[in-house]
Amino acid sequence: MKLLLILIITSLLVACTGQTLIVKNADALLEYQIKKRLPLNNKQKEKLSIDIDHFLNSEKKVVTDILPVIDQIDLGRPDEIDTHYKKLVEFFRRLSNDFSHILAKYMVQLDSNQQKEFFENMEEEITKYKKKTQKERREGVEDKMENLLGDLNKEQKAIMNSYDPYYEKISEIKLQRRIELHNGFKEILSRSQTAREKEEALVKSFELNQDKNISDDNALEIIKKIIPTLDKNQKLTFRKKVIEMKDLLRYFVQANY
Repeated sequence: MKLLLILIITSLLVACTGQTLIVKNADALLEYQIKKRLPLNNKQKEKLSIDIDHFLNSEKKVVTDILPVIDQIDLGRPDEIDTHYKKLVEFFRRLSNDFSHILAKYMVQLDSNQQKEFFENMEEEITKYKKKTQKERREGVEDKMENLLGDLNKEQKAIMNSYDPYYEKISEIKLQRRIELHNGFKEILSRSQTAREKEEALVKSFELNQDKNISDDNALEIIKKIIPTLDKNQKLTFRKKVIEMKDLLRYFVQANY
């Protein structure tokens, strides 16, 4: 459940005014995404709202720490890309790991009927993932790249196309992991343990799944091949996006939740 990543990516795909609205309403958006997956009762929903506000306010320090890293990103210094990329990955890892505690907290509160609906929701997500074609997955990656750089030229699209075997392999692996994660949730929630013990097991399950996905990520390799092919307009577009991202994160730090 990469809810935070979804929120951040969505904010980059809309105009500046829309970005600030997304950040301003980050609590409501995260709450909505969780409720889509976890069928909570009214009392749980009220507590969730408080926990999300607390989470967002507590993560401002993490966001503040990443701003200097974003400032240092320079496409003219490709030798430093590895370092910056690893720091950004660690940033998302910290946010995701912290957020997994909230998900786990409410997953262990689900009664048998709520669990049934939750697992049905997960099955539906897996089914939708299965229906996606390799072309659709590759085009999704291209769309994100073009959002950061502008239109890709023929050479750059050829680079993207050359990774089709990778997209196919990683899609199969991620599908299997989703299924394993689903089955793992079922097994953990069925244990005769305390809620605290189950919560800790769920958090570990989230973290292990995330670590596996990061280790298989080929994005850095693709980025390093694309950088030398960028023209002036693409570099300018990227610089503008970096400025937008910094403004967005600063707005988040100043927002009240």
